[in-house]
Amino acid sequence: MTASYRAEEDKNLRCIGRRSLGVSYRTLIKAGCAAIALLFVLTCFVFENTDPSSAEPSSGEFGDITWEFDGDQTLTLSGSGPMTKESDYTNYPWYGFRSSVKTLIVGEGITSIADEAFLNGYITTLTLGNTVEEIGIDSFRGCDFASVTLPNSVSKVGAGAFYQTYLAELNIGTGLTEFGENAFTNNTLTTISVAAANTCFASVDGVLYTKDMGKMLLYPASKTGDTYTIPDGVTEIASTISNNNIKTLNINKDLEILCERPFDIWVNPTITIVPANTHFKIVDDYILTFDGKQLIMHIGRLPADTATIPAGVEEIASYAFYDQTNVTGFALPGSLTTIGDYAFYSCDNLDSVAGGSAVTYYGKNAFKNCEKLQSFKFGDSISFIGENAFENSKLINIILNGAEDAVIGKDAFYNSKYVESISISGGFSIGLHAFGSCGISNGEAKVVLTLGEGIRDIGDTAFSSADIAEVTIPDSVTAIGSSAFAYIGTLKSVTIGTGVKSIGQGAFSACSIDSLTFNAVSCADLNQYTFDFDTESTVTVTFGSSVQRIPAYLLYFNAETTCIKSLTIPNSVTEIGNYAFKNCAGVTELTLSANVTNIGSEAFSYCAGIESLALPASLSKLGSRAFYHCTGLTSLTYNAVNCQAGSNTRIFDGAGSEEGMAVTFGETVEIIPEELFAYSNIGPEVTLPHGVTTVGQKAFTGCNKILTVTIPDSVTSFGYYPFLNCTSVKTINYNAVSIESVPNNYDPFRNAGSEDPGITINIGASVVIIPECFVSGNANVKAVNMG
Repeated sequence: MTASYRAEEDKNLRCIGRRSLGVSYRTLIKAGCAAIALLFVLTCFVFENTDPSSAEPSSGEFGDITWEFDGDQTLTLSGSGPMTKESDYTNYPWYGFRSSVKTLIVGEGITSIADEAFLNGYITTLTLGNTVEEIGIDSFRGCDFASVTLPNSVSKVGAGAFYQTYLAELNIGTGLTEFGENAFTNNTLTTISVAAANTCFASVDGVLYTKDMGKMLLYPASKTGDTYTIPDGVTEIASTISNNNIKTLNINKDLEILCERPFDIWVNPTITIVPANTHFKIVDDYILTFDGKQLIMHIGRLPADTATIPAGVEEIASYAFYDQTNVTGFALPGSLTTIGDYAFYSCDNLDSVAGGSAVTYYGKNAFKNCEKLQSFKFGDSISFIGENAFENSKLINIILNGAEDAVIGKDAFYNSKYVESISISGGFSIGLHAFGSCGISNGEAKVVLTLGEGIRDIGDTAFSSADIAEVTIPDSVTAIGSSAFAYIGTLKSVTIGTGVKSIGQGAFSACSIDSLTFNAVSCADLNQYTFDFDTESTVTVTFGSSVQRIPAYLLYFNAETTCIKSLTIPNSVTEIGNYAFKNCAGVTELTLSANVTNIGSEAFSYCAGIESLALPASLSKLGSRAFYHCTGLTSLTYNAVNCQAGSNTRIFDGAGSEEGMAVTFGETVEIIPEELFAYSNIGPEVTLPHGVTTVGQKAFTGCNKILTVTIPDSVTSFGYYPFLNCTSVKTINYNAVSIESVPNNYDPFRNAGSEDPGITINIGASVVIIPECFVSGNANVKAVNMG
């Protein structure tokens, strides 16, 4: 690990940072071939585009800085103030000839070097003016100089500023107070010197310490000498010691804090701890805290065998066995409860881990890239599995029992391609892509997934692309994330539990579902394309007896499909959301709950296969075009007592067969909502029952299959134009007793009927008043018979 340091934060400084390439020689070996190939390609590119022999002298302005390249090897910067930061290092004006620049001179007056200003340059000689105060992030990363002197004016060096260079000698001036993560790592440093007047840092025997000698900050990677003794008074090692020359390292009595992975396992020195140290001890080449409860690391390489963790260890520290490529197994003690971040990362030959039944915490990346790991028993009551913890493993059976409020992190088991069964129970929240791509994609479902009660929620893409045939969401789950089970071509059967409150967009998209059981009592509206079904077969959809609300877009299809044949809405359902069954053209049988009160917009639009339908008396609200283009309807029973619909709703627009849609109204119906049957094929008769008091505006507008209309004596009001453009009407039986007028004189039968054969109006004997403008201006009225 590498340290960053800021003087004013000294009291709180702990080892932080990412592992540098310089820490592990194995990493360099593994990357060697790829790096050489990449270097060849990049070198070809550089020489093709920036051939030193063809570089010409050039100069220019960059903010308040003037730059001048002499055409040979030297770039000189002059001016005043800070260097302007570019969004990309290729935008700096000297980028095009950077391979020609070997010497960089930063003149007096310039106060900062911007982030990435000379990233991946070829500079071998660097001269910084005495006014430079800050050196930015990655500013000289990848350059070629062997020696750097920081003038007294420099107070801050950014993260990665001199990372991955040929730096062998570092001279720090009086002004430096802080440096960022990896600022001086992955190089060939042999010595570090610090000006005596520097108030934050000191150098002893070429090693960098804090001024008070309390922390070792950086041990040069190429420092000579085979023995090193950490001076008395040093209480913390803040970065990994990685030096091939060290054969013996002696730890003093005062050391009490070690960074993550304090010693490089590829170096493998003999480490001794003086007996007076009461913070650490060594047992069987394991470095432990003095009480034996935390295992920090193993000294050097483990053999190709099973390693036994000492009894009494409760925690394996982060990076403890990072990159231990030889070890094939671990035996964990019953005392162990915590496995830290990256603890077993990239243990290439690890195939089994035994014990550990008391482990509750698995840190992020704990077993990532353990590509041979097959046998693993998880703890009995897990509280946390970190992100990427078992990514790319070879686990076959995953059995997880969670404590209350337990967490499975992002990508925790991602790409575990050999998994055959996954069993999860307890109070887990399952994170983003946690089990994504589990199982081998061979066209046949391989993973048996069991989700037990207690699971709280399932995150976005949690099981995306995993080879699963069947999933049952337990009643305890309240949320299913977007694309949670998307892209599973093998998924055929889905059961949604009663407790689900929300389902994210595309949660089951790109699947081949042929059986859906939906038990969610009151699920929020969905987005489009939540479920994808096997449209080549017959799909069974079942609703549980406790479902109260069918959410919007539940079975929405983007084109008409015949895969679903029947729908039965249980009596518990009171609301059907917008577009819930749109385009389910194969449904021929639809049974609605007797308790439905609300049917949303286009809920059944384009359900062209429905032949008969009964709307219950409980229905109080119909959304726009709820049954739009249900062209197979031949029979409709309408029992809604007092249903409301807004303007321009056209509930049955385009509905009804070419032969007509016979409608029977229940005896308790009181209101015909506005535009209820507008532009539908209702007919040939419309007989409103005794009890209807209101016929809404445009209720039957444009219904050209109606031949006969019967208005009962109970009607007391018309909305405007209720029978507008009903051009096939021949007979009107009018029995309303005393309607005096219609709104704004909008006559109810405007443009109704046709010239031939015309309209006959039969006025009932009980009629007292014929409203104004009843058939005003309708030239198609041929006869009026008074009762």
